[in-house]
Amino acid sequence: MDVVDEEKLQAILAGSALHLPAEQPETARVVRAEWIVEAVRLGLAVDIDNAIVAGPLDLEGRYIPAAFSLTNSKISGFDAGDARFLQPARFDGCQFDGSVRLEGLRAESDLSFADARFAGDVDVSGVAVGGSLTLSRTAVAGVLGGKGTRTGASLHAAGAKIGKGVALEEVQVGADLILDDAAIERNAALRALSVIRHVSAKHAVFAGDLTLERAQIGGQLDLSNAACRGKAIFSAARVDDVLIATAAVFADEARFDAAAFGELGLSSISFQGPVTLAETRIARKLLCMESSFERDANFAGLGTGADVNFEDVAFKGRMLMRGADVGGALECESATFERGADFGETRVSGAADFTHASFRANAAFSNTRFGRLDCTRASFEGDADLASARVTGPACFAWTTFRGSAYWRGMRAGGIDASHATFAGKADLNDGESTANVDLSGAAFERELQALNLSVKTDFAAADARFGDATAFAGAKIGGDLHLERVAAEGAWSLRGVAVGGSLRASGAVFQQDANLGVARVAGSVDFSGARFHGEAQLGALIAGGALTCAATTFAGVADVRSARIGGDASFAKAAIAGQAFFDGLEVKGALDLSRAALAADARCNDMTVGGTFDCSTAAFAGLGIFHRFSVAGSANMEGVRFGRSAEFSGAIFGSRLIANGAHFSERADFEGS
Repeated sequence: MDVVDEEKLQAILAGSALHLPAEQPETARVVRAEWIVEAVRLGLAVDIDNAIVAGPLDLEGRYIPAAFSLTNSKISGFDAGDARFLQPARFDGCQFDGSVRLEGLRAESDLSFADARFAGDVDVSGVAVGGSLTLSRTAVAGVLGGKGTRTGASLHAAGAKIGKGVALEEVQVGADLILDDAAIERNAALRALSVIRHVSAKHAVFAGDLTLERAQIGGQLDLSNAACRGKAIFSAARVDDVLIATAAVFADEARFDAAAFGELGLSSISFQGPVTLAETRIARKLLCMESSFERDANFAGLGTGADVNFEDVAFKGRMLMRGADVGGALECESATFERGADFGETRVSGAADFTHASFRANAAFSNTRFGRLDCTRASFEGDADLASARVTGPACFAWTTFRGSAYWRGMRAGGIDASHATFAGKADLNDGESTANVDLSGAAFERELQALNLSVKTDFAAADARFGDATAFAGAKIGGDLHLERVAAEGAWSLRGVAVGGSLRASGAVFQQDANLGVARVAGSVDFSGARFHGEAQLGALIAGGALTCAATTFAGVADVRSARIGGDASFAKAAIAGQAFFDGLEVKGALDLSRAALAADARCNDMTVGGTFDCSTAAFAGLGIFHRFSVAGSANMEGVRFGRSAEFSGAIFGSRLIANGAHFSERADFEGS
């Protein structure tokens, strides 16, 4: 042993610091491993820097009561298995060129390998650290693995680089786990991880799969700006606070199924693979704004205590959220659903907002429960299925476009607003129910509309709407007014058996084919003034509590009001009836006005009863005028009337006077028995 070695040995055995200058030649920095072991055996503190340790350093099973610091040194082999450090132990900046064994190591205080380099695998099974374990900027060429590792405080691995992946199981961290800027070249598996406080992996890069299956994290998990090139698996994980992954990159499948989070933030993310949050539970919010899902996204059975936010999200695969339970609002404003969306049987306590959303394929909302539904200016390129949906508040579809069919059968809502909406496919509102107004004003229905047995507690408005095919409201119940002003109906219309608690207003409406209001019941008035019927107009057995107004109405076909009962006046003044007019059995409590009407075919008015006056002055009857057993309680004004064929009033009863000045009868006028 030369003088230099003797000096180094004496310094070590004296417990003094041995800091060797890095610029010295390697031969001058050699420290024998047995010298360090001897110092440990004597219970001395070790403080060595920039050494080259000759021979393997064997501390297996050693009891090390004093502080231990071996930094920035080269170590050919290292065995600290089952060793026990009572004071802080530091191996910062060391280069481990040979095998390393740490299994069962115990450190009562801190243990640090910051900036260390490991040429092979590192196994930390059973390692227990009372303080912090530091692996910051550590480089491991092999695998970092192990089971049952425990730290009493934080585990710092920021900037660490692991060449062949991480395989850790049942790791317990007493404070924070820091992985910021770490780079894992292959798979990173931390199964059954337990962290008392937070986990941070901001800007970390995971070249393979990232597995945090069954992880338990007491604080937040921050993956902001992280990149996961393989699968990201968080199945059955639990994060008590929030998982934040803002601006992260997930290049493959991301699984959060059966996990539990205090809050989940997935905004500004590009999900390249399938995403699963099936049966996931979130105590507060799910925030997923401005993200994109390139493949299918599965949120089936998701449960949240507060809002779910998908604003400006692009779902390029199929989106499944069936059976979800949202404790707050569901916000999907301006979201895009490329290949279909299924929200069936989902419950949303607050509002479901789909304003400006775009559904490029079928959208399913059947059996959903919403506090409120807003689809204003949304676009449905496929079918929109809201069958048996329940909306406590209003459901709004104003200015919305439906390219496919709209299935709303059995839907219940606290009001429906589809004003100015466009329905290119079939619309099915059968058996629906609204506890407030229904507004279809200005809407366009290009195909068939069915609203059989629809129930509306207040008003129903369809003024200025356009109906391109058959329309059926048979059996509908309207608690307030029914507004059909200026409706353009190109197909057949059926209001047969409808019940209206207020008035029916259809002034200026145009019916290109048959219109059926037979057996309808209207508590208030019925107004078809200025309307045009190009097909048959069927008002038979209509019951109106107020007036019936068909003034200046045009009937291109048959006008049938047989057995109708009108509680107020009935007016056909200036009406033009090209087909036959059937008024048989009509009962009018007030006055009946046919003044200046033009009837081009036969008019059959047998057994008609008028409780007030009858006025057909200057009317023109081109066909037969048959008024057998006609009864008028008040006066009858036939002044200037013209009958092109026979006028038959046999058995008629005029309660007051009959005025027929200037009347013209081209054929026989029969008043026998009158």
